[in-house]
Amino acid sequence: MNRFSLSPLFAAICCCLCCSTTVADDLAPLSDEFDSAASLTNWQRLNTTEGWAADKLETHDVDTSVAGKMRIMPYTTSWYRDLTGPLVYKEVTGDFVVTTELDVQRRGGAAGRPVPQFSLGGIMIRTARSITAAAPVPAAAPSTVLPWPPSGYTTEWTPGTENYIFLAFGNAIGNTPANQWSYEVKTTIDSNSTLYYNSLGVPADEGRVTLQAVRRGNVFVLLRKHGPSGDWIVENRYTRPDMPQTLQVGITTYTDWNNIQANSMFGGNSDFQGQYHHNRNVMTAANGFSVNPDLVVDAEYFRFQRPDSSITETTLNALALTSAGAGTRFLSDTALASVLGDAQAVLGPSYTTPLATYLQNSGLSGSDATTSADPDGDGMTNITEWANGTDPSTGTNAQHIRHIFVEEGGVTYLALAYARLTGGTESTNQYQLGDLTYHLEGSTDLETWDLQPVAITAPSSLPALTTPGYEWGCVRLPAPVDLADRGYLRFWVEG
Repeated sequence: MNRFSLSPLFAAICCCLCCSTTVADDLAPLSDEFDSAASLTNWQRLNTTEGWAADKLETHDVDTSVAGKMRIMPYTTSWYRDLTGPLVYKEVTGDFVVTTELDVQRRGGAAGRPVPQFSLGGIMIRTARSITAAAPVPAAAPSTVLPWPPSGYTTEWTPGTENYIFLAFGNAIGNTPANQWSYEVKTTIDSNSTLYYNSLGVPADEGRVTLQAVRRGNVFVLLRKHGPSGDWIVENRYTRPDMPQTLQVGITTYTDWNNIQANSMFGGNSDFQGQYHHNRNVMTAANGFSVNPDLVVDAEYFRFQRPDSSITETTLNALALTSAGAGTRFLSDTALASVLGDAQAVLGPSYTTPLATYLQNSGLSGSDATTSADPDGDGMTNITEWANGTDPSTGTNAQHIRHIFVEEGGVTYLALAYARLTGGTESTNQYQLGDLTYHLEGSTDLETWDLQPVAITAPSSLPALTTPGYEWGCVRLPAPVDLADRGYLRFWVEG
């Protein structure tokens, strides 16, 4: 066997295995700009995952009630101690920065802030509970107040298991001028809630807010910005070593605290009977409850990102906090101004929504649905699987990367055929589709990849691609087989 006869085989192996990925941010697929109603199914609901059988959201949709926004309108409900309210979330593993812009309003388009005290929406970071059947079995009517423990019924819920942090915006104070919004901050450990609320730094007549939460290790920092041109305010910081690597992160909404108490759902810290009654019920007049819910939250976006390397536990712990009581503390006065606030609130890559949908349709969620994850262990990251049209949930994939031989003018060349998304632009050694780049490279020694391949039309003999939205791309080595000493081709994806 001569020297060159080994090259095609070696090249074929290289074509199949050298599918590396450079990713700007592996959390990007979790982000949502709310420009497609289909993205609603990418979000999880606590009512469903914990099995409460009590949907506490009267309205929850994306790009439907309001174009380009997620609308959330809760029934009367609350979060405090063992009271469990609604949460729309995604699972996030490791360090993160999340940012959302909210428009917090009254029901029915009425002017001013929400009327009832503790009617707010915001970012919640929560420890998941390993329960899936919280509702009582057998089912009990809304009017039935079960004792605690519920004799004759079973439930997986137990008191003392709530652990979360949130920063929310709306009406926390209660009897303030109708044009004055306020915020609430709460941390809960084993259902022991510590909270405060204020309107410090909130301009009158401003119902829009941008909220941001940062995690680095055990340290969490909460920030807020009021109106499009406001300065970022560093609100508070919590050290929570109890919180695991994977957390539920998303949007919570709650309203009408007075009627939580009026319906005997919180008679004190140890009133587990009342709190369970709240948790398992949808509080409506039709179900026999006195209620006055008054909150509508429209989210413009919810963006997930990894924190910059300069954001460490040390630098976060050095931030001066508004919560300390020494006045409003602004991010612009800190060393992290260039890496937090607006610097982290940037629009995600153009492929964020289609990649997220592709992964969700493949049955992936949480840490398995990040850009750089490889849940099927086949050596191809999720973004590469999507770019190549293969299934990220199973290691058995169609052959969407092939080494072939092509003839031009009676001369034979080694070529690489690869499946790619349609609609891109081809250049000498790249295929560009928005923020997604396919790099096509050649080499003579597998070390230096500076040999520019030649883009050619994919041969018609290639098998038809069955995944909609994909086509064959093809490049060949510049030198024909009978003249080349050896040659190799590879492709990799950058996003």
